[in-house]
Amino acid sequence: MDFLIFITAYFILLIIASLTMTGWYAITRGRIEYNPDGTTYRTGKLFKGWSFFWTQHKALLVNLRGKRLVDLYVKLKDDGAGVDGFDCADEEYLVFEDLSREKICYIQSKYNIILLQHLQADHYQVMVTDKIYIFPEWVRDPLSECPWCMASVYGSLIWWVSYFLGMYKIFVWSDYPAIAPQLLWVSFCIGCSGLNGFFKNKFKI
Repeated sequence: MDFLIFITAYFILLIIASLTMTGWYAITRGRIEYNPDGTTYRTGKLFKGWSFFWTQHKALLVNLRGKRLVDLYVKLKDDGAGVDGFDCADEEYLVFEDLSREKICYIQSKYNIILLQHLQADHYQVMVTDKIYIFPEWVRDPLSECPWCMASVYGSLIWWVSYFLGMYKIFVWSDYPAIAPQLLWVSFCIGCSGLNGFFKNKFKI
């Protein structure tokens, strides 16, 4: 009977915890929108500031090269942009045939890049804006940006708060009441992670 009570309480807590985390994820979403004059503003849910805080970043202009430049070359080729190939062994420059000013503007606008003309008239260096985040991925994802990852932090918090508030009493069924909560804590976080993903997709958040 004690074990049955525990299983019931465990799964109820699992569902409530997952719904809480998914709900928190939903009400902290935000995005940047553009005004007609080019200025930006933040829009989104009630607590969007939480997401914006953890995703703070600096913009850095970097030279596109290697595989990412190859991928861009393929897209430009399919788009009929007049790209002729690469120059340098490490794919550092794109070579264009008769690239007009209008076509430069079109390419830069469509692919969100900057084309810098090299000394050779038909050679162009490709620059892109890269995001340098203030907080690393392993910090921002579990706290704000990844419902699956949020189970590690918020799931642990919910589990141990519930345990010390009285859930420890239902572990009397176990022969090892000191170890069982720690083992089931891991199981609880994994379960929350899966449910978070399910609810996110179900509610299309």
